Amino acid sequence: RRTNHLRTPDENRGIELLRGTVESFSEELELFQDFWTCMEDIDAHPWVLEPDAPQQNRAACHRRVVVQTHVALILKINPIRPRAPPEDVRFMGPESLVQPLRARLNQRLRDWRVDRMPRENLETILDIKFPSGLAGDKQEDFSSECGICYAYKLEGNGDRSDVVPERFCDNSKCRRAYHTICLYE
Repeated sequence: RRTNHLRTPDENRGIELLRGTVESFSEELELFQDFWTCMEDIDAHPWVLEPDAPQQNRAACHRRVVVQTHVALILKINPIRPRAPPEDVRFMGPESLVQPLRARLNQRLRDWRVDRMPRENLETILDIKFPSGLAGDKQEDFSSECGICYAYKLEGNGDRSDVVPERFCDNSKCRRAYHTICLYE
């Protein structure tokens, strides 16, 4: 409801302060537009395994995506420089499948182009096409639950909470993933 009275100087200062705050906030949001565009591209094309609902968590800088059967890629994108090479790239899977991909990435990383999306760069550098997850592949072919405890994340494990399996069987008939702690127990 609007009243017909003149604003006092204090009311005008409050309005100007609020307007300045909104403008500052809008400018800060604009800094992250390219980051969100890059992350939306990743969410729309490769099969994203983590986070579970990336569209609902726009602050998440990492993705775990399927590369091929039994191999996933974890990447962390810098929100300030989203088109630069990722801050962290880790392959998860049996070493016999991961090693050639890791070698290709290391050899060709200098070919990274900042005018491309991170997904496009990774597909070019790794010489792959990320699967979309719509082709009838089964989640089990890409999941890496521990073969001992049958969990993906070990939660509440002291300083190593949310530990994911990091060891993989290289036997082509197995290819199971294991938490290091489960192997020691």
